[in-house]
Amino acid sequence: MVPARALPVLLHVLLAAVASGSPDDGLAEVEPDLRVVTRRGPSGFGVVARLTSSGFGEVNLITGLRGTAAEDGLLRVGDLVLEVDGDRVPPGESLVSVVKRLSAVTQCDSHTLGVLRPLSAEEQAEVDAQLKAEAEAAAEAEPPSLAAIMKSMLGNPAIRGAVSKMAASHRLALALALAHALALALDLALAPALTLSR
Repeated sequence: MVPARALPVLLHVLLAAVASGSPDDGLAEVEPDLRVVTRRGPSGFGVVARLTSSGFGEVNLITGLRGTAAEDGLLRVGDLVLEVDGDRVPPGESLVSVVKRLSAVTQCDSHTLGVLRPLSAEEQAEVDAQLKAEAEAAAEAEPPSLAAIMKSMLGNPAIRGAVSKMAASHRLALALALAHALALALDLALAPALTLSR
């Protein structure tokens, strides 16, 4: 079961997976919200995470904090761990196995975790209120008049130049069409005279 706090993040990652066209690519498209340095304490790094299955693969979800990780207060339960020391956590690999593997090779007493953080209830309520206010303002706004749209467009120098070029080319086209029409009219007017003189 996924904690309710993680649902906005999981939804974000799922949408990224759907947009990319491949469920396995969803996490690859998402950048961590923040990077946190965790230090080894007497009882380890203090980050309790478990692989959580979802429609876009398995992710490492922080389910508990203790020791130095809890004391620092930088990580939260519900954070998704995407990176360790700048490298993506391989799909389906647990955070514990990644940290053990890196610690054995580097003998480090600290690791930098790249995490994706869900919005808190207050943050989500603020975002929802802002989106609602914007939608209401857009619904109440009068659509602009055609004159206002034209004035706005002609205020742009690039559009004004393009319109001037079109007008000049239309004047040329109009002059050529008028010359052609006059030539045709002359041909028609002179045609009976030329046929009678032969």
